[in-house]
Amino acid sequence: MTSHERAAWNEVRRSRLVVEIDGSVHDFSDETVRTGYLESRGFTVLRFTNDEVEEYGVEGTILNWLDEHPRPPARRRDAPPPEPGGPR
Repeated sequence: MTSHERAAWNEVRRSRLVVEIDGSVHDFSDETVRTGYLESRGFTVLRFTNDEVEEYGVEGTILNWLDEHPRPPARRRDAPPPEPGGPR
Protein backbone atom coordinates (compact mmCIF):
# COMPACT_ATOMS: atom_id res chain seq x y z
CA MET A 1 0.00 0.00 0.00
CA THR A 2 1.38 3.39 -0.95
CA SER A 3 1.62 6.26 1.52
CA HIS A 4 -1.20 8.02 -0.37
CA GLU A 5 -3.45 4.96 -0.10
CA ARG A 6 -2.62 4.63 3.59
CA ALA A 7 -3.49 8.31 4.15
CA ALA A 8 -6.79 7.90 2.28
CA TRP A 9 -7.81 4.84 4.33
CA ASN A 10 -6.85 6.63 7.55
CA GLU A 11 -9.17 9.46 6.53
CA VAL A 12 -11.97 6.98 5.86
CA ARG A 13 -11.48 5.45 9.31
CA ARG A 14 -11.41 8.81 11.07
CA SER A 15 -14.60 9.80 9.28
CA ARG A 16 -16.47 6.84 10.75
CA LEU A 17 -17.23 5.65 7.24
CA VAL A 18 -17.73 1.98 6.49
CA VAL A 19 -17.26 0.96 2.86
CA GLU A 20 -18.82 -2.39 1.98
CA ILE A 21 -18.28 -4.08 -1.36
CA ASP A 22 -20.80 -6.85 -1.81
CA GLY A 23 -20.55 -9.86 -4.04
CA SER A 24 -23.48 -11.48 -5.77
CA VAL A 25 -24.62 -13.76 -2.92
CA HIS A 26 -25.87 -12.11 0.27
CA ASP A 27 -28.37 -12.49 3.02
CA PHE A 28 -29.78 -8.98 2.92
CA SER A 29 -31.54 -9.39 6.27
CA ASP A 30 -28.11 -9.78 7.91
CA GLU A 31 -26.87 -6.68 6.10
CA THR A 32 -29.86 -4.66 7.27
CA VAL A 33 -29.17 -5.67 10.87
CA ARG A 34 -25.43 -4.93 10.54
CA THR A 35 -26.06 -1.57 8.86
CA GLY A 36 -28.54 -0.60 11.60
CA TYR A 37 -26.03 -1.56 14.27
CA LEU A 38 -23.22 0.45 12.66
CA GLU A 39 -25.44 3.49 12.09
CA SER A 40 -26.62 3.36 15.71
CA ARG A 41 -22.94 3.66 16.69
CA GLY A 42 -22.42 6.77 14.55
CA PHE A 43 -21.00 5.15 11.41
CA THR A 44 -22.15 5.75 7.86
CA VAL A 45 -22.27 2.76 5.54
CA LEU A 46 -21.64 3.12 1.82
CA ARG A 47 -22.42 -0.14 0.03
CA PHE A 48 -21.34 -1.01 -3.49
CA THR A 49 -21.68 -4.12 -5.59
CA ASN A 50 -18.73 -5.84 -7.22
CA ASP A 51 -20.19 -4.79 -10.59
CA GLU A 52 -20.27 -1.11 -9.55
CA VAL A 53 -16.63 -1.27 -8.50
CA GLU A 54 -15.57 -2.96 -11.74
CA GLU A 55 -17.72 -0.91 -14.13
CA TYR A 56 -17.65 2.57 -12.63
CA GLY A 57 -15.16 2.68 -9.81
CA VAL A 58 -16.28 4.01 -6.46
CA GLU A 59 -13.42 6.26 -5.49
CA GLY A 60 -15.27 9.39 -6.61
CA THR A 61 -18.30 8.56 -4.48
CA ILE A 62 -16.13 7.91 -1.43
CA LEU A 63 -14.11 11.11 -1.96
CA ASN A 64 -17.30 13.15 -2.45
CA TRP A 65 -18.69 11.79 0.82
CA LEU A 66 -15.46 12.67 2.62
CA ASP A 67 -15.54 16.20 1.16
CA GLU A 68 -19.14 16.67 2.30
CA HIS A 69 -18.46 15.34 5.82
CA PRO A 70 -15.16 16.88 6.95
CA ARG A 71 -13.71 15.81 10.27
CA PRO A 72 -11.46 17.83 12.54
CA PRO A 73 -7.78 16.98 12.23
CA ALA A 74 -6.59 14.12 14.38
CA ARG A 75 -4.81 15.01 17.58
CA ARG A 76 -1.07 14.43 17.32
CA ARG A 77 0.09 11.45 19.33
CA ASP A 78 2.71 13.58 21.09
CA ALA A 79 0.22 16.33 21.96
CA PRO A 80 -0.92 16.53 25.58
CA PRO A 81 -4.46 15.28 26.25
CA PRO A 82 -7.18 17.95 26.42
CA GLU A 83 -7.89 19.41 29.83
CA PRO A 84 -11.03 18.18 31.60
CA GLY A 85 -13.83 20.64 31.00
CA GLY A 86 -12.27 21.99 27.81
CA PRO A 87 -9.84 24.82 27.15
CA ARG A 88 -9.57 27.67 29.63
